[in-house]
Amino acid sequence: MPKIITKSLYNGAVKLNFYPSSHRYKVEGEKEWLTSVTSVTGLVGFPKEIAMKWAIGLADTHLKEYLNDREGLIDKSELQNVIAEALSLYTVRRAEAADVGTLIHSYAEAFARAKMEGTPPPLIGDDLPEQVLNGINGFLDWYNAHNVKFLDVERLVYSRSMNYAGLFDALIEIDGKQMLTDWKSSNAVYPEMNFQLAAYRSAYEEEMSAVNGSLIIRFGKDDGSFEVKDISDSYFFDVMAFQGLLKVKNRLKELNRVCPKL
Repeated sequence: MPKIITKSLYNGAVKLNFYPSSHRYKVEGEKEWLTSVTSVTGLVGFPKEIAMKWAIGLADTHLKEYLNDREGLIDKSELQNVIAEALSLYTVRRAEAADVGTLIHSYAEAFARAKMEGTPPPLIGDDLPEQVLNGINGFLDWYNAHNVKFLDVERLVYSRSMNYAGLFDALIEIDGKQMLTDWKSSNAVYPEMNFQLAAYRSAYEEEMSAVNGSLIIRFGKDDGSFEVKDISDSYFFDVMAFQGLLKVKNRLKELNRVCPKL
């Protein structure tokens, strides 16, 4: 992947630089880094609370299973090792889940690019885990059930009026409607996803033209399950929520400049 990806926007009036390794954005010629969409929606804490409960639950289950299987006295050093395993288990499971989601996401992106370029779709390896195959097959079943055209993939957007930038997965035409689409690897659709897509749509429409709506395409992190959720009807409320979060984010940046960190 290149160190910098540059996109010409607003009929060449703006050149947006994207730095994939740090996932940061900057308008060419400007000194300040732009506020990213994901840094704004990251202020919503609900998914983080779920992740914390999930991690605690994994440790709890691991320790209980160990104690249930153990008879007699427990050696102190052995117990310390088991506790260490329990506390680190979430990092292992998270990595495994990320691999599932990443593989499905990568296939969907490669498939979309192939359709746009008129080249053969990517091959599906025989050695892929069942969860990954579930997600890919769900994606292909959805594609075959609808009249889908991929218009753009990995699209950079920038709002000149509100000074934020982001990257969404695909612009598609489905059954005659133009829809901004983002692919998510998660076990549920969380509120911050609505705000994120609303931000992308608002920036895209500011530069280009109005679209008909927004879709979340979700791949289950654990089982590769497939879900499509149309969130078009909530766009007005979602974009208002994002703009409120953006004000909070910008104010926090101001305070961090002038206030000493404790």
